[in-house]
Amino acid sequence: MVKRPNLLLWGALIGPSLTWLLYLGSSFTIAAYACERGSEWIMPLMTAVALVVSGLFLVGSRRTYIHFQKTGDQSGIFLSVVSLLLGVLIVLILLSSELSNHLVTPCM
Repeated sequence: MVKRPNLLLWGALIGPSLTWLLYLGSSFTIAAYACERGSEWIMPLMTAVALVVSGLFLVGSRRTYIHFQKTGDQSGIFLSVVSLLLGVLIVLILLSSELSNHLVTPCM
């Protein structure tokens, strides 16, 4: 049986990357629809949802870090720190993509 901290750790490692992948794929498909309909508010909404989901994965990563720090499991601590850094990187990527949407409007 898989322990709960290990599930949280794997979710924290894989979750932000999957969130960004889903965001990237859906933004390419929805951008044309949003531009045709004049609904440019959809893109910032998608970014906000992706940021919230990535933030939830960061909270889970922090919780696993605290758990593994209490138990003294060095490999768990290392993977928790890696997942925290990866989650922060994904959040920065999402923010930079939203900034690029404001600087160069996708609907021209």
